[in-house]
Amino acid sequence: MLKFGSVSGNTYKMDESYINDVSSGIVTQIRHPLASLGDEYHLEHFGGFRAQITGQGTVTYNGYDLANANVLSGSFIPPVAKRYPVEKLMNYVGEKFSLEFTVSSADSWINLLRTNLYSKAVWESRPL
Repeated sequence: MLKFGSVSGNTYKMDESYINDVSSGIVTQIRHPLASLGDEYHLEHFGGFRAQITGQGTVTYNGYDLANANVLSGSFIPPVAKRYPVEKLMNYVGEKFSLEFTVSSADSWINLLRTNLYSKAVWESRPL
């Protein structure tokens, strides 16, 4: 169950039975924190992601590096009813990586159950 906090201190809970935005395009974003497996001076090769996601409409995904620069982008159409995994390959080498999913068209929605980010250490500690 997703819960959201506000500046005023209130906590809101998502109603999973309500998925239609009444034909008004509401931008919905899910952004993961920066992923990292090592210390400050390591490099990783991020080779892909696997997301268990359902929805309607086109989902845009973007990847961001440590400086918040967009290093990956693409889109896919998720399955509506069943949670088949969506797998995408990528080729990015960096210290940290963040993944974001977005829907913005009218009557579009997503339900993200799980995301796996595949990476492998290139350098565990690199010289400065």
